[in-house]
Amino acid sequence: MRRAVAVLLLAALSAAACTGGSEPVTGPDPNEVGPTGGVAGSEPAPRPPVAGGTVRVRAATEPDGLNPWAAPASDGVSVVTRPVLAPLWRIRPDGELEPWLLAGEPEVRTEDDGTLTIVYRVRDDAFWSDGQPIDGGDVLFTLEACRALPPDQRGGQPCGAVDPAASSAEGRQATVAFTRPVGTWRTLLADLPVLPEHLLDGRDVRSSWSQRLPVSSGPFRFASWTRGERIVLVRNDRWWGEQPALDRIEVVFDESAGVAELLDGTIDVATVDATLSNVERARATPRLRVAVDAGRALETLDFNVASPRVGRAAVREVLAAALDVEVLVDEAMRPIVPAIRPRRGLLVDTAPVAATGPTEGSGGGAAGLDAVGCGTAADGVAVCDGAAMLLLLDVADGSWQHPLVAEYVASQLADVGVQVVPAGDTEEWDLRVGEVPAADPMAMARRWRCDSPANDQAYCNPALDDLLDRAGRLPPGDERDTVLAEAELMLARDRPTYPLYPVPEMLAYRSAVRGPAINSGPWGLTWNTEQWARTAAAAD
Repeated sequence: MRRAVAVLLLAALSAAACTGGSEPVTGPDPNEVGPTGGVAGSEPAPRPPVAGGTVRVRAATEPDGLNPWAAPASDGVSVVTRPVLAPLWRIRPDGELEPWLLAGEPEVRTEDDGTLTIVYRVRDDAFWSDGQPIDGGDVLFTLEACRALPPDQRGGQPCGAVDPAASSAEGRQATVAFTRPVGTWRTLLADLPVLPEHLLDGRDVRSSWSQRLPVSSGPFRFASWTRGERIVLVRNDRWWGEQPALDRIEVVFDESAGVAELLDGTIDVATVDATLSNVERARATPRLRVAVDAGRALETLDFNVASPRVGRAAVREVLAAALDVEVLVDEAMRPIVPAIRPRRGLLVDTAPVAATGPTEGSGGGAAGLDAVGCGTAADGVAVCDGAAMLLLLDVADGSWQHPLVAEYVASQLADVGVQVVPAGDTEEWDLRVGEVPAADPMAMARRWRCDSPANDQAYCNPALDDLLDRAGRLPPGDERDTVLAEAELMLARDRPTYPLYPVPEMLAYRSAVRGPAINSGPWGLTWNTEQWARTAAAAD
């Protein structure tokens, strides 16, 4: 019965997601490349790209300002700034870093006390669009601007460990000294862009560039902003890389635009909800190309540790064990991304060693609740610590998947005598369905730190904070992985959050465009605009 209800719900959600137009749904195209990603479309052969033209990119939200140093991650300003302002590194779709403004891998000097000195060299051909060279002084100026940010606004970047007195710049080179071991130095300035010292020296970096970007270091430069409508970028003729084929990119603001707007030509490139109906509809027409894959964000179930009903880790573990995530993934997600699978861990995707204590060997379900001292009232509702297990479930805004997951959670927990009801508008909650970015485990882990502003679950374990501090001092590799695995085990024992599955992502674009590719990391949709082009069928 539960499976039938879930399937009906999925069908209803898929139907609701199909808006506008009357394109037939005939299933995946036979020319689809790969079952879980790649590009699919029904045009018989690629058409050659041409020089010039405009591509319209859909952005779900319009930013308040254009300064990526002052905007929250949810603002969406990066869709505009990625093609305009370059960091030292670029984060590719596979999560690997490649030198971007850098001429190559920096020189690394490890001192006797374990501290680091890194020598960065900017490309000799890198210039700002106003003709000024991008040099070591810009790098040091940017690091000082990063140091001036409050710690919770640095995006996990280790600029607080930079010793400005021992650092120096000469020409294109910046020698950066760190006051302590820093394992994450490679991610330094891989997200926030390098700033122009010659324009911003003596000014408040965070209050600058609210309405326009006066200079560019990327393949495109800012041209205009029509509020409520679009931002226009044009080719940057001084960019150091191979010149883009496109003349301009228009970032169009439309919260609800999707497959229908791609079909009618209103937009050319967009990430859209990865619903089954959207995938089938996009693949059914030769006018669109689509890529679908498991992203690096995680769908999760959070527990409110302050709640008297789920305050004990043993109870939280039993509730998590009662969930059959495989059923959820099989019924709701695999029709979209066939190779998707449940996520086993939060920081690392490995199954942690089973926690010891009251829940060991008890599993989930009613027997598991009995094993941790809970009982069942006459009406069949479980009772723990004198409180009926009537749990308030909060559903985070922003994803079509959250209500679907909530239905599965409520149905599966009902089987063990736990009643789940919507939290509604109340601020009180016991469970919460949402998602967390998982591109970098160190950035993801901040949400569970005792002093993190992002920690709204009342969870605090100083021992976990110590492990995260240790991991942050280690470079990526086996030693850091061992520390993260220990932190993963601690999170599994405390169970503030239960991982469910990677969130599917869908990129769709018109067949008259070449180059867009999914990047589920922080660089997002416009990560490679220098490779975009229109085809000879630009009027399609």
